[in-house]
Amino acid sequence: MEPVGHLNPMLALAEELGSRQRDVLARVFCVSRHAEKFRRAGCQVDTVCSRRSARTSAHAELPQLVSRSFVEPQEELPDWVDAVRGFAPDLVMHDVFDLRGVVAAEALRVPRVAVMPLAGVRALGPEFVSTNAVINGPVARVNEQILAKFGVDILGREAAIPVFFPSPWLTLMTAIADQEPGFGEGAVDTAPTRDAGWVALERLRNTVERSVEWVGPCVPSLDYVGSGPPASELTDPPAPKGTTTILFSPGTNITTFRKSTPVGGVSTGAMFVDAAIGALLDAFAGRADTRVLLALGEHESTQTIWPINFQVLHHMVRQRELLANNVDVFMTHHGLNSTAESILARVPMISYPGYGDQIANARFCVEAGVARCPWELGSAARSVSGPGLLAAMDDLVGSSQVRKSLESVRRCLVEGGGPSHAVDLVVSLLDSGATWPATPDR
Repeated sequence: MEPVGHLNPMLALAEELGSRQRDVLARVFCVSRHAEKFRRAGCQVDTVCSRRSARTSAHAELPQLVSRSFVEPQEELPDWVDAVRGFAPDLVMHDVFDLRGVVAAEALRVPRVAVMPLAGVRALGPEFVSTNAVINGPVARVNEQILAKFGVDILGREAAIPVFFPSPWLTLMTAIADQEPGFGEGAVDTAPTRDAGWVALERLRNTVERSVEWVGPCVPSLDYVGSGPPASELTDPPAPKGTTTILFSPGTNITTFRKSTPVGGVSTGAMFVDAAIGALLDAFAGRADTRVLLALGEHESTQTIWPINFQVLHHMVRQRELLANNVDVFMTHHGLNSTAESILARVPMISYPGYGDQIANARFCVEAGVARCPWELGSAARSVSGPGLLAAMDDLVGSSQVRKSLESVRRCLVEGGGPSHAVDLVVSLLDSGATWPATPDR
């Protein structure tokens, strides 16, 4: 099933499945805008026409993610289940946040594999559980409808959260175990064991861990997502020798889904991005020895005139290609994919996390010596500054210790096995004769 958010890990898995067509027949079910990407990855594709309506005021009392991921999809569930039924799969693989995949698999009574593009359950943070573990009237009614139509009781399972659907058969964690934060890491004011959010998160983790396999980053061999020109065109003419190139990317989620909600200690994602831009201008505007690439996506900056050494990129950049050949330092929001791509390309980072698992990913990188964060991790936008950027740059560029740390962490990520190991686990699950429902040991 197409992902609801993190596209690259699922593309990497589709690519690996597509390379094994002698043994595995893989078909991707997706909306039309993703179809060509998955075809290029080597899989058969069925497009499903979505009939989901726009969010209505009736859902306004719900958390945004609950409305988006649980209430609204129920309108289109029959279309997705019917499409998958026509393929008659032995197994369904889906994003851990995707209701469609859970319902399709369990309505057809086949095992399912959940793909979790996070560094463990704790990376969700206690706020995820306290905000989204909502079982009120609208949520309960949707669950009743799903149960009546498909015989699937989403809320009747252990530690149920209506936006999070790990698999009791196999949940693939696209990170390594060392990346997961410790219990209560970052907790303030109260001991984690007395904090209801942390206790609930740990209970959820204990439930999920029974089926978790850590497979390391799942990064596709090609950039299927980037829609802009090749990196060679973006950096043409090449920077003069001795020029340091910085890439800043706040991430797609912050410039779209979170652009109007609190991020990084400020009121909106838009303010979060503007704060970083202001610090970059303060530190590097007009400097002949520094080039700054701003991958802003849909963000509309208040800045209208840019220094000659700044380049604004409003399309979906080919980030992997840029990092591999054209960037010396990456100022990143620390989404798991961006973090892995930077480490795999051996590019040191300046940490500018916004929310949720980004903060945990940043903390891991800082502690591992592959990133610097000269401001508060949990409120980066409130304390980001030009002088802080300059200090971080001076500490990272040309440092032999940073290079050694990058090689060490990169080796650990690669040893996770990636898409090849993940698909081996999926095939092993099929070969084991796994059936529905799941047995207690898997």
